[in-house]
Amino acid sequence: MRNFLSFSSLLIALACSSPAPTTVVACAADGTCPSGSHCDAGICQPGAAADASTGDTAADGNGATPDSGGLCLADLSGGPSPRGEAYGGFAGGQLLAFSGDEGVAVSCNPNPKPVADGWQFTPCVGWTAAATGAPDPRARAGFTGDGGSAVYVFGGRYRTASSGNYTLRNDTWQWTKANGWTQLDDGTTGGPKGRSSTVLGVDPTTGFLWLHGGNASNNGLSFAPLGDVWFLDPSFGGWQLFKTTGKAPVARIMHAGAVTRDGNWLVIFGGGDANAFQGPFFSDTWRLDLHTGAWQAIATSGSAPAARILGTMVASGGSKVLLFGGHDGGDVGNRNDLWELDVANGTWTVLRNGDLGQGGDPNVVNKPANATCDFPADFMQIDQDSPERRESALFSWDDAGQKAWLFGGKSDCGALRDVWTFDVAKGKWTVVDDTPKGWSCSRYVDPCTHLCGG
Repeated sequence: MRNFLSFSSLLIALACSSPAPTTVVACAADGTCPSGSHCDAGICQPGAAADASTGDTAADGNGATPDSGGLCLADLSGGPSPRGEAYGGFAGGQLLAFSGDEGVAVSCNPNPKPVADGWQFTPCVGWTAAATGAPDPRARAGFTGDGGSAVYVFGGRYRTASSGNYTLRNDTWQWTKANGWTQLDDGTTGGPKGRSSTVLGVDPTTGFLWLHGGNASNNGLSFAPLGDVWFLDPSFGGWQLFKTTGKAPVARIMHAGAVTRDGNWLVIFGGGDANAFQGPFFSDTWRLDLHTGAWQAIATSGSAPAARILGTMVASGGSKVLLFGGHDGGDVGNRNDLWELDVANGTWTVLRNGDLGQGGDPNVVNKPANATCDFPADFMQIDQDSPERRESALFSWDDAGQKAWLFGGKSDCGALRDVWTFDVAKGKWTVVDDTPKGWSCSRYVDPCTHLCGG
């Protein structure tokens, strides 16, 4: 697979001055805002709700954040370094991002650089360092949110150097705004063994955590896929192995998954096996009935996402989930397509194709690479209204705003640290922090002669 982790070896340092903060106006308790603005997810935005627009309104080349006439603009200075494999989610009115890997591949070869800090992004405020008391640092952990009140994390891997074996985690934590981080299980109670690249979901109707699969190898060059299912009741603590029935999906790692908001299903998609770096990757979709324990393959008719690893999934309401990005097994590599799956009826729907290739096909390149890790500016036809193509991103759901939040990941052009939201009702991405580190050149520079630099 030619394009896995295909960050250019000719990366050019990207610089972008953040727009100066303007007056921050939060919505009143009754949801009202000053004249000439409207309330959107607790923030007063310019214009009436019916005609509110987003997009870069000034010719300053700093991306798509509205910076002209806005009543509410976060201070985007400071904040986390670009990174992928972070854990966290949207809870307590803010986006949490902890740990991860800020290493950028060299000549297409992975170059892990673990990072151990934590950050909070608050709408209208911006980035601030997170309070202490976070779990030990880790990357490729399982993480999930319950829609806005709590974030959970399990497992992951960590090492202090850029080489050698990893330490595998198997502890479980919860974050709430009132209590900060609380350890739910210290990993010594006989629950799941240490692993990375696992799926973690939460059932908001019961508070149960659900876990599937992952990688039990502590060697970064080999994989040991798992296929077990566990559940934990945070009220009592202690993981329990869940006995399933029927044909089960093969053991896998780097897959996407979630528990539906109605509490009926654990769903997983894609991933890889012991050859996860080389492929072929999986394109199958499975659902586990959390009441009966029965596995069932979802046989889709019509369109469905291409096979991939390192995509990310969130439960968005009822029996529906959203899938974003990941890394496919073809020439495109990193993806930025967005899909919705109705788990109950097994129907995939593409919400945005993202970047397109020849003939408007998102599954082929528009122009071949010049050489290994050397991409022309028009490698793909850039969708300016979607986030950069990426894998290993942080993706979370906000019930109150009915939006998905996206942070970071890794692209063809390096590690990322931008923040986006997707409004399902409007079918629209909005960039909240437009820091273009790791972005394709053509997203913010004209003319652009090379994918990753002008």
